[in-house]
Amino acid sequence: MSTDHTAEKLNILICDDDPIVLDRLRDISQNTLHPGWNAEYFCATNLDPLMYVTNNIHIAILDVVLGDGNGILLARRLLDQNPECHIVFVSGYPRYVSDVYDVPHIGMVLKDQLELQLPKFLLRAAESVQACREQTLSVSVNRSVLRLNLSGIRYLERKEHITFVYLASGQEIRTRKKLGELLSQPYCDSLCRCHVSFAVNLRYVVDMQGRNFVLTTGELIPISRVYLHNARTSYYAFIQNSI
Repeated sequence: MSTDHTAEKLNILICDDDPIVLDRLRDISQNTLHPGWNAEYFCATNLDPLMYVTNNIHIAILDVVLGDGNGILLARRLLDQNPECHIVFVSGYPRYVSDVYDVPHIGMVLKDQLELQLPKFLLRAAESVQACREQTLSVSVNRSVLRLNLSGIRYLERKEHITFVYLASGQEIRTRKKLGELLSQPYCDSLCRCHVSFAVNLRYVVDMQGRNFVLTTGELIPISRVYLHNARTSYYAFIQNSI
């Protein structure tokens, strides 16, 4: 995989209702993600996240309390528009630490530890974005197209004329596209059709037990007789290529 961070811009949204803290967050981010990351920053003390959807935000650094608003609700709205957005929460109040666990996020940093803790979460998020940029799955949802990082998809399931895309974050995306149409996209080698209604991301498979794939989450994905040979061949080939 290429290590050239400049290949595509890294868009970072920073929100805090204190302008002084906002400047501090931006300074830490710029010092951590040196120019080689080609990062662009969008800063606000309060905002409607839908304004930033077209900017394809990769990382959002959000104050848990945004004036009269709520950074956790803001994170949910961002994730609804872009499930692969990486969220980092900040707060001046330790009592909010447990609240953020209702939303998928990279980390939570108290404001008196920003310089010490924020850089490691920023780098973790940026490296995650970089690692999965090369492979995406395009999914049509409500007349728009989401580009989902392939590495963030656990499995797909077709039921009642809807395909459910289950993400590592715990979210699910629904589309009317059939499994075959989704799997026909290029660079989807790690997605394996194992059933008329299921396709699994082999990156999340830890074992193949009889007629089931076992995922890292403990979930069992069924393998039908028709797809058994293909599933077994694809699984062992994937393992061999990963060694």
